[in-house]
Formats: sequence, C-alpha cells, structure tokens
Amino acid sequence: MNRPFRIYIGILESFGYSRQVLRGIQRYSMSKPHQWWFARGDINFGELAAIESWAPDGMILQLSDIALEQPLLATGIPCVNVSTRHTGYRIPTIGPDNYAAGAMGAAHLFECGLRHLAFWPQFNGATASYRIERKRGLMETAARLGVTFHDTPAPARTVREQEARLFRWLRGLPKPVGFMTSGDSTAVELIEACRIAGILVPEEIAVLGIGDETFDCELAPMPLSSVTLPGERVGYEALVLLEQLLSGAPAPADMMLLPPLGVTMRTSTRPNVLDDPYVETVLRYIYNNASSKLTIATVAALVPLSRRSLELRFRQQRGHTMREEIHLACVMRSKVMLLETDLTVEAIAAATGFADSSHLVRIFHKIIGITPQSFRRQARGG
Repeated sequence: MNRPFRIYIGILESFGYSRQVLRGIQRYSMSKPHQWWFARGDINFGELAAIESWAPDGMILQLSDIALEQPLLATGIPCVNVSTRHTGYRIPTIGPDNYAAGAMGAAHLFECGLRHLAFWPQFNGATASYRIERKRGLMETAARLGVTFHDTPAPARTVREQEARLFRWLRGLPKPVGFMTSGDSTAVELIEACRIAGILVPEEIAVLGIGDETFDCELAPMPLSSVTLPGERVGYEALVLLEQLLSGAPAPADMMLLPPLGVTMRTSTRPNVLDDPYVETVLRYIYNNASSKLTIATVAALVPLSRRSLELRFRQQRGHTMREEIHLACVMRSKVMLLETDLTVEAIAAATGFADSSHLVRIFHKIIGITPQSFRRQARGG
C-alpha cells in the first residue's frame, strides 16, 4: 500500500469558524481514511523550521500574517490557505465570500423593516480585507435598496476616546437602525456598548453578526442573529484542492469564494414592531418556542385581543400570517441543527414539531428554495 500523505494543518481552534473548517477537513478525509496522516499546530516564523523537519507533503493553513507567504512558497510544499484576512495571496486560497455576506446582512436588516443601516468593524479598526469586503457588501446593497447607510466614525487615538466617540455616534443615529458587525464577537461588544449607552437592542438598534458561532451567539447578552458562513465547506474544499495539487494539478489563478448559507435570526434583530406591543409579544413567543405544533390559539391567548383582530394586526406588521411566521421560526431552528449536528432529517422534523420529515422538507423548500438534505450538502461541500 502507498504511504499516506503527510499533511500539516496550521489552523487554530480558538474560533468557532476555524473549528468548522477543521470539521470540513475531517469529513473529506474520512472518505479516504488511509490516505492521510495529519499533524496540527500554529503557523508562524518560529514554527517553520519544525514544520519543514516533519517533511509534510502538503499544508492547509490559516494565513493571517501575509509576511509568512514568501517563506512558505520557498519551501516548495503545496499549500492551501483558508484565510481571507488579506487580498492578493499567491498561495491558493479558499474562503467565504465576504462581500456576499455583507449583502445578505443588508437584505436581512431591510426585511426586518429597517431603513437606516450601519457597520461596526471593531475597536481596533477595519483594515483586514474581510472586514472591508463585508462593509462594502452591506453599504452597496443598502444603496441598491434605497436605504440610508451611516458610515463609521474615524478611529480615535486611544481606546477610551474610541469608546466615547462610539457612544456619541450610537446615541446620535436615527432610530431604529440596523447594525452589521465584522464578526460575532464584535457584535457582542456592540450590544454591550448599547447597554452602557442606554440604547435598547433590538428596539432602537438591531445587531447582526457574521459567522453564526454558537458560543458567541447563544451566550451573548441576548441571543445574536448572525450570517452563517460556509466554514465546513471551506475545509472540505481545501482538502479536495490540496489533493489535486499533490496529484500535479495546476494551482487555480483566483481565490475560491464560497457563498454564505443564510441568516440565523435570533433576538438581536427581531423586527421592530414597538408600535404594536401585542404583535411584538406574539413574535417573541413564536421564536422562543419554535415548533410546528405551536397553535394559533396558544399564541392568541397571550394577548387581550380576539384571534381575528390579532391575525389582522400581525399581517399588517409582518406581511404574512402567524402560521407562516411559525414555519419560518421552525425552519431557522432546523437550519442550525442541519449545520451543527448529524441528526437525520426525520429527527430534526420531530425536534421542530413537524408531523413527519416530508412536512419539514416541503416547508423548508418553500422558504429556503432547496431541501434540507441539499442545504446540508451545500454547507458541508459533499
């Protein structure tokens, strides 16, 4: 038997997105389990000699430091990069389409009824390429939708000055306003800044992250809505590409950018419906108790209105029925399970209250445009 390929994986596990990429690598490797021998660690100047001494046949790296690119190329070892922190990589690169993620965020905030949008990159600025592209996607889509984009204030010299400038800016923006941030951890920072500034989230400022990293999104000061990136598929396609390079195929000339998978709506971007507190009460209950078994009668009992009156007011606010909203909440919950678990569609249907898997498949296809199985395959790259 031929010896397995020795592959060095230079991807840290400290971020949820990185762990998704690693899962994708693992998934493709299991299709040929005897072909690979992996070693994992950091990628920096101090590690290069040790990596070379291990004599890898190929490498998959999250190349955040562009200065490392030339030394890596000089080794002659085939590499695939899964970072989009910079542009113009000469190492073959696969990553998420950050412009498309920004555009998707703008569309989501627009659908939530928001006509003022803004972007927050991070306290330490917005020079990374992925942040620039996410902002550009948000800003240009806002212009196409005919809504107002409010640009980020200029950076200050110190963190204290930057915080004071941020608070003044947040208080001075027209309300309600929808914010997209450069990532989920940055969204958590923004929600905390709003709390300190006495601004209500999502009533005055709706906050949308990028990455859909469960830890940040579920343990934020409030459940965080987020654009889901195709991390697992990035990892899967990275190992596919490396296998091709090891077989003598030419390196692709351009970066391979994979589209985002959608938006997982949680509390931080619930539609602003404060002009009708009854509809707001019902909407929050639906998303906190997402199940296809949830009845209109149960929901209507939450407020002192007749069922008919509530249905009319709900349709005026949301543009569709309460039953359609329940289905939307169930599909959003099922998307999370499709991405983060290996549960069967039948098990997910049961967990989200559908009578059977065919009912989930029909509703999922109606809302998302593809079946749950296709959604999972596209997300995972298989």
